[in-house]
Amino acid sequence: MKKFILVLTLFLVTLTAPVTQFISAQHHWFNSGRLSHTHVECDKNVLYTIITGQIAINCQFQMFKVPGRITLVWSNMGSMVWNDTHAWSWTPPNNEGNPNGVVIITGLFFIDPSRNTGTFPQHGWGTVALNARTEFNDGSQTDTTLYLPLYSMLNPTEPERPLDGDGILLRAECSNIIVPGDPGAWGALISEFRERVPINTLTPGTILNPEVVLYNYAGFQDFPIQFAERRLDANLHMGIPGTLVTSSSTFDTTRLVAGDHKFSFNWTQATGPDGVPGLFGPNRQDSCLIVVPFTIDGNAADVCPNIDGIQTEVPPGMILENGQCVLPTVNWQNTMGQLQRLNDDIRILLQDGKTLILGTAR
Repeated sequence: MKKFILVLTLFLVTLTAPVTQFISAQHHWFNSGRLSHTHVECDKNVLYTIITGQIAINCQFQMFKVPGRITLVWSNMGSMVWNDTHAWSWTPPNNEGNPNGVVIITGLFFIDPSRNTGTFPQHGWGTVALNARTEFNDGSQTDTTLYLPLYSMLNPTEPERPLDGDGILLRAECSNIIVPGDPGAWGALISEFRERVPINTLTPGTILNPEVVLYNYAGFQDFPIQFAERRLDANLHMGIPGTLVTSSSTFDTTRLVAGDHKFSFNWTQATGPDGVPGLFGPNRQDSCLIVVPFTIDGNAADVCPNIDGIQTEVPPGMILENGQCVLPTVNWQNTMGQLQRLNDDIRILLQDGKTLILGTAR
């Protein structure tokens, strides 16, 4: 009897987990001659999720060059379970900042509708807020809040709550700024979207321009320095300020190469070298950023490889010639005509009977 030996070959495949892209609320505080950041960040894929009960999402908190600590983390509808301790607490573990580096604290944010404070609807669009308080060694304090838009189907039999003026709200809020000796109120610095931002991969040629608003609420309004700006692919932790964007379109793939990108939308207020007498000391600056990551598909064909960025169509006024997008050749021809004048009006009568109006003599 023949024996058949079955040989099994095992192929070891290393699977690389996709890198989480975080939607980020960032509070940049300059005081005592130092710029420090606090980030509140959550997996961007939670945006616009339909919620029917409890959910858990990856979130993290970053401190960049913070001589201090995050002392409190809270939410209007949930709590953090920290990866380092696998336990819930208001104060994160290992919460001390590094004045010369970055500290990242990670965990799962459990969104629990049973802990709703009354602001989240039973049916319709609502926001869940995740907050962090940073206390600095110089006595100053800041709060950083990320508002996440979710669609509630907790009770679909109830009437859908209509959208208000805030729309489908994605917000970074930087507030509760306390500086010892400063009686003035900074108020809340806010950077927010009121329409959907892209969370899926964008096809080259896509242009999206959701409404974004940057402003100060319920605080002093006349700082010597205040401005709004958009920056592309900034990485301030590595000293990369990013490209200042001035175009009218926010997410414009016709101007960008394929791959991963991020836009930061920044609202900044500063007291300047003289401060604001009676309210704020000199050389203080506060910035509130909402940072949105997005990806442009790199598989689409670029019909104009000679032009920066991916072009899926030949731009208006150009033609495709030998695989390049070029301006068409214009051949001017000599012609004869008769210059004519009627009072102060001047024209040329061409040989083919056509008339070219030149204008009025002055």
